[in-house]
This record gives sequence, C-alpha cells and structure tokens, in this order.
Amino acid sequence: MLKNGIIESSTSPYAFNIIIVGKKDGTGKGIDRMCIKYVPFNEVIEKDSGPIPIIKEYLSLFHEVQWLTMLDLASAY
Repeated sequence: MLKNGIIESSTSPYAFNIIIVGKKDGTGKGIDRMCIKYVPFNEVIEKDSGPIPIIKEYLSLFHEVQWLTMLDLASAY
C-alpha cells in the first residue's frame, strides 16, 4: 500500500502499525481485514475505572418529559 500511494510513512507519536488479518475460517479466501494495532496507545492512555452508571437512576429523570428524541449521529440522521 505504501508503494501504491494508499498510505504514507509517518513519524508522529500517534501513528500506529497497520496489520492485515486473514479470515477466521483459515481458508485465506475472500477479503482480509485491515486492522490498526493500538497496543502502544493503550499503554499510555488513562484508564477509566469509575463505576458503571445505574440505568434506573437515569430513567427516573425522564418520568415527566414531554418530548424525547434519539439521533443517530453515526449514520448522519
């Protein structure tokens, strides 16, 4: 991909290795997946060790709400 100009070299501390992973069935047929190896990034980030919120507490906040909407920003709706 580097030779074809799809990717380019980087010396950024936020550059991570790209690895190609074959299909799990082991046949090697079909489309392989391109994955990014975030292991160095995971070693330097601050872990979130807070408790998981209790959903009943959040739902109780909506008991008198007149309007409620859900937006799917990932799908641009």
